[in-house]
Amino acid sequence: MHTIKVLNCCTFNVSRDNGSFSDHTQKCLECLNNEKAFLYIPVIIFVALIMVIGTFGNIMVIYVYNWGFKRRSANFFISAMAIFDLLGCLISMPAGVYDLIHSYTFNDKIGCKLVKYTEAAIIYGSAIILIEIAFDRYFKICRPLRVLMTSKIKTMCMVACIAAFILASPALFLFGVTKQPTPINGTFGYDCSIDEKYRGTVFPKVYYNMLTVVFVITFSLLAGFYIKIWIEIRQRRDCGVGTVYGSTRIKNAVKIARTRNTMFARSISSESKDKTPMSPKSPKKITDDICPDTEKSPPSSPKVLSQPKTIKLSRTTIIFFTVTVAFVVTYLPGLIIMITRSVVTNFYEDLSPIEEMIVKLFSRFYFINNAINPIIYSFLNSRFRKQCSKVFISIAMCCKNVMKNKDDISSHDYSRSYTY
Repeated sequence: MHTIKVLNCCTFNVSRDNGSFSDHTQKCLECLNNEKAFLYIPVIIFVALIMVIGTFGNIMVIYVYNWGFKRRSANFFISAMAIFDLLGCLISMPAGVYDLIHSYTFNDKIGCKLVKYTEAAIIYGSAIILIEIAFDRYFKICRPLRVLMTSKIKTMCMVACIAAFILASPALFLFGVTKQPTPINGTFGYDCSIDEKYRGTVFPKVYYNMLTVVFVITFSLLAGFYIKIWIEIRQRRDCGVGTVYGSTRIKNAVKIARTRNTMFARSISSESKDKTPMSPKSPKKITDDICPDTEKSPPSSPKVLSQPKTIKLSRTTIIFFTVTVAFVVTYLPGLIIMITRSVVTNFYEDLSPIEEMIVKLFSRFYFINNAINPIIYSFLNSRFRKQCSKVFISIAMCCKNVMKNKDDISSHDYSRSYTY
C-alpha cells in the first residue's frame, strides 16, 4: 500500500519495507523542520537575542555584586538570582532554539530530560529566592531590631538552590522524547515533550497543577510581604511629633528602653549618696536609633521623636519589588499555555500558522525573566552602571594594550628580518 503526499519541499512516498520507513523519511522530516523553522523565525530571533543579552548581563551582575560591591545581604540574593538566570541563558535558551529548529527530529532523550529539569529548577529557584528577598525586606523595614546575619543569608541562598533541584525532580520522569504526528500521512517525528507512557495519565495534570500552586503561593507571599512593607511606610509617614515611629514592636522596645534608663538613673543617684560622685558613661538609648530623623535634645529634657520630613523606600527595596513584578508578568503567559496544553487535547492542530507562532512566542516568554534583571539593575542602580563602565573601560584598555604589544612584536620581527 502506497500513499503519496506532496509537500512544499519534497514529494514523499510512504512505503513500508519489513515494517520500517524508507531512508527518504529522514530527509523529508528535515524538510519539515526547515518549514517549521521558517515559521518560527521571529521566535528564534527573540530567544537568541535574549540569550545574548542575558548571558552578558548576568555575568556582569555576578562579577560586580561579588567583587565590585561590599558584601551585603542584598548582594547575596542578587548573585544567587543571577546564577539561576545564567543557567537559563546557557542551557534552557540554546535548547529552546534547538527545539524550534528541530521540531520533528529532537531525538535526544537524556538531553531532553536534563533541559526540562534545568528549566523547572530555575523556576523554583527564582521563586524561592524572591520569597526570601521579600522576607529580608520585611525584616529590615518592619522589624529593624531583629537583624538577619550574613551567615543566615548565605544559608537561605543554599537552601533555595537545594530545594529548587529537589522540587524539579519530577521533570526527570515526566518529560522525554515522544512521537509527534507530521503532515505526512502515516509518519511521526520526535519531539521533547511529555513522555509517551505518561500521556493520558494523571501525572501531567498533577505536575502542572503543582506549578500552578507554586506560582499562586509565591504570588500570595510576595504580595503579603510587600503590602506589609507598604503599610509600614504609610504608618511612618503618618508618625507625628511625640509619637514613636515604626511598628508596635518598636514602640514596646522604646518603652522598655525608657524604663531601663529611668531605673539606671535612680540607681546612680542612690549610690551617689553613700559614695563620692561619679560620672559614669550612660548606655546608649535604644530610642536614638529607632527613627532615622530624631532631633537631638538636651540631656535634661526627655527624648522626643520628631516627624521625618520624607520617608522613602530604599533603592534596594524598589529594585527587588521591580524584579518581583517582572517575574510574575513574564512567567504567567507560559504557565497559562502549559495548563491549556495539558487540558486541551491536540491543542496545536486547531491553530493557524500565525497563531501557532504566537503561542510558541508566549510559551517562551518566561525567558525574558532570565535577561531582564541586569537591565533593571542598570536603570535603577547608578552604582551598578558605574561599575559596569569601569569594567568596560578596563576590557577596552586591556585589548588596546594587547593589540599594541602585537604590533610592537611584529614591527620588531620585521626590522630584524632586514638586518644582516
